[in-house]
Amino acid sequence: MCTRHFGSVVAQTIRTQKTDQFPLFLIIMGKRSSNEVLNVIQGNTTVDELMMRLMAAMEIFSAQQQEDIKDEDEREARENVKREQDEAYRISLEADRAKREAQEREIAEQFRLEQIRKEQEEEREAIRLSLEQSLPPEPKQESTESVSKLRIRTPSGEFFERRFLASSKLQVVFDFVASKGYPWEEFKLLGTFPRRDVTQLDPNKSLLELKLYPQETLFLEAKE
Repeated sequence: MCTRHFGSVVAQTIRTQKTDQFPLFLIIMGKRSSNEVLNVIQGNTTVDELMMRLMAAMEIFSAQQQEDIKDEDEREARENVKREQDEAYRISLEADRAKREAQEREIAEQFRLEQIRKEQEEEREAIRLSLEQSLPPEPKQESTESVSKLRIRTPSGEFFERRFLASSKLQVVFDFVASKGYPWEEFKLLGTFPRRDVTQLDPNKSLLELKLYPQETLFLEAKE
């Protein structure tokens, strides 16, 4: 029973006492996770000596209690520091993860936009090639038919020229300009004398009908 309640150290102390010293008064103090015997007072001890030993035990207990409180405060302080460090580390990990996820989203979005851009470029190029291949042959200089010579200035200041049959529809000119990378949905074709927006004219009318004959200089301008 003694071992169960007070531990093996106290039980061993009692075993070492002689029976003629009984009854015994043991002053036991808990220290951390175990118990230790501060003093063993035999039954023949005087009252004065008993009080002196009790007071001495009380002083030891008070000192030990202060030490335990100090140790507990230090332990709690260490745990608080560790908790703060763990929390700071957790926040840092979350920030790193959030940053990494944001970067991954940005990369994915850039990839998506790049794919869209490539698809649009491929589609534009396919349309451009289709228009280029569908254009009627350019009339020869020695052609006996009425020919209109168009000189077209690009937004960068470059010029390109082409001959068209005067009977050709304006749509053929639009297709030619688009085959050069300037689709009429994005660019205006402007005349100078008189100043007019050629892209607003009827594309089914001939160059002759629209007075784009025998020659004309036109200007490309990006639509707003």
